[in-house]
Amino acid sequence: MKKKVVVIEDEDGIREFLEYLLSEVGFEVKSYNNAPAFLSDSESATTSFDFIITDNYMPHMKGIELVERLKTTKPSRAKHYAVISGSWTEDDLIRAQRLGCKTISKPFGMAEILSWINSANEEDFSPFFDTHGHIG
Repeated sequence: MKKKVVVIEDEDGIREFLEYLLSEVGFEVKSYNNAPAFLSDSESATTSFDFIITDNYMPHMKGIELVERLKTTKPSRAKHYAVISGSWTEDDLIRAQRLGCKTISKPFGMAEILSWINSANEEDFSPFFDTHGHIG
């Protein structure tokens, strides 16, 4: 079963880049150009995702506000969140940390995104393995 990823990014080039590359490495990807578009999509409203990757500074709603809203109203909506920004404020970094979000600064490389996803996947399975990687 493919892992499901949502990308919410108002910059077309970045959104399309993430969507293409994540699809190429085997993820099922849905993308939106802003938070309200994601929130109003009836299909995504009933879907749980493995990862949500959102830009922070977008029209209508900041990415960090979207994560706060989802974690408050639909905590099972996604397992892992990352917020991307070209300019972080101290307040937004603190909010992201409190929410358990990965913070990623622009410009970023695909290796950084994939490293975060791989680490999160390992965390998902860590209760099944001991410190030596054996089923325990």
